[in-house]
Amino acid sequence: MIRIFNVFIPASVIALLLSEIVLIFFCYIVASFFTLDVDPQIFFIYDNGLLRVAIVVAGLMIGIYLHDLYTQFRIKSRILLMQQLCLIVGIAFLTQALLSYLRLSDWTLPKWQMIYGSALTLVLLPAWRLLYNAVIFRAMGLERLLFLGSSSSSREIAAYLVEHPESGLACVGYVDDLDDSEPELPVGKLIGPVSDLTNIVNEIKPDRIVVGMSERRKRLPMDELLRLRFSGIHIQEVQSTYEATFGRVCIREIRPSQLIFSSELGPNPRQVTFQTVYSLALAIVVALVTAPLMLLTALVVGLSSPGPVRNFQSIHTRCHASSWHAHCVAPLVQR
Repeated sequence: MIRIFNVFIPASVIALLLSEIVLIFFCYIVASFFTLDVDPQIFFIYDNGLLRVAIVVAGLMIGIYLHDLYTQFRIKSRILLMQQLCLIVGIAFLTQALLSYLRLSDWTLPKWQMIYGSALTLVLLPAWRLLYNAVIFRAMGLERLLFLGSSSSSREIAAYLVEHPESGLACVGYVDDLDDSEPELPVGKLIGPVSDLTNIVNEIKPDRIVVGMSERRKRLPMDELLRLRFSGIHIQEVQSTYEATFGRVCIREIRPSQLIFSSELGPNPRQVTFQTVYSLALAIVVALVTAPLMLLTALVVGLSSPGPVRNFQSIHTRCHASSWHAHCVAPLVQR
C-alpha cells in the first residue's frame, strides 16, 4: 500500500487508475483522426483539443469513482459492469450538452468525436478491466498475512480481504490457542498453537505477522516475536493493519495506555503556529480585496440614508421607552 495524504491506497488501485486515464485519453484521441475535418494536431494544439478531452476524461473518472469501481473492482458480473459504464458515459453526454447550452463551446468536444470516442471507451475499458483482473492483478501478487490471534478485528480484516483482493493482502491463516467452544473462523484456518509460532513461520513464510490477540497477558510470545523481527519478518499490530485496510481507527483495539502516553492527542505547536500565520495572512488578503466593496457599501448607505449613524444602544433604549409609553402611560392618560 502507498500512503498519500495520510490515506493508505493499494498500489494496484493506483496502477488501475493511471492506466484507465491513459486508455480513455487514447480512445478520444484516436476518434479525432476519424471524425475531424481539420488536422488533429491543429485541433489539439491551437483549438484547446487536449483541454476538451481532459474535461471529458475527468468527468468519466469521477463517475467511475462515484460508482465505487475503484474500491470494489473485483468483477462479479460483466453485465452489471457494462450497465455502470453506460450510465457513466451517458452522464458525460449530458454534461457536454449542458456546456453547449451554456455556450461554452471551447470546453466541449465535437459531436462525432464524442460519439466515436465514447463507443471506443465502452469497448476497450471493460476489456481492460477483465484483463487487469485476470492477468496483471494476479501477476502483482498478494502480501500474505499471518494472524497471531483470532480477535474480532483480525476476523473482520480477513473477511474484508477476501471480498477486496485489490487491497493486495491475503490471509494465510491464524495462530492461536483455540478450543472447540470457540466460534468457527470465518476466513482462513487455524494453523497451530502460539507455542509453535516459529515453526509455522518457517514453514509458511508469511510476508507479515499481524498481532491480534484478544488477551495478551502472559500469552504474547515476546521472545519469539523479537527473534522473528530480527530475522526480517515484518510484525504489525492489528490496529495498524485495520486502519490501513478500512481507512479508520479501530476503537475497540485502543488501549488506555495508548491514550495516556500518546503525544498526538494535544495540538501540534508547529501546526498551531502555521495555522495562526496563514489565518492572519488570509484575513489581510481578504480585507484588502473586499475593502473597495466595503467602501462602496458605506458610500451607498450614506447617500441613501442621510444623517449621522446613531448608536444602536440609544436607539434600542428609545424604542423600548416609546413602547413602554405607548402601552402603559397612554392608557392612564386616556383614563
